[in-house]
Amino acid sequence: MSKSYYGGTYKNNRGHYDLISVGGNDDIMVYLGWSMDADGIAWISEVLAAHPDRKAILHFHEYMLATGTRHPLGEKLYQEIMLKHPNVFAVLSGHYHESQQLIDEIDDDGDGKADRKV
Repeated sequence: MSKSYYGGTYKNNRGHYDLISVGGNDDIMVYLGWSMDADGIAWISEVLAAHPDRKAILHFHEYMLATGTRHPLGEKLYQEIMLKHPNVFAVLSGHYHESQQLIDEIDDDGDGKADRKV
């Protein structure tokens, strides 16, 4: 793809990421569709690790349930991605109808105080 913001693809665009810089803010937006597996989660982790200086917004098909709690896959993503990559600050998801918000306070440095909200 010949777009300057297009960072790369996963499995023929089953997922992809964009590098967006606006107003002095450097962000990375990572997208991965439904039914992701361990390889997809590893790909996300590699992409985020390669861009630790960019604030990350993640887009998933299933992260939260309509109840406002995490889907089982969302919990796996939370444990394996959000907790391990301090540049993640927002997660968007689809699949379920309704609108819910879940804010997690994460202690990245282990001092007992939240360092960021996701």
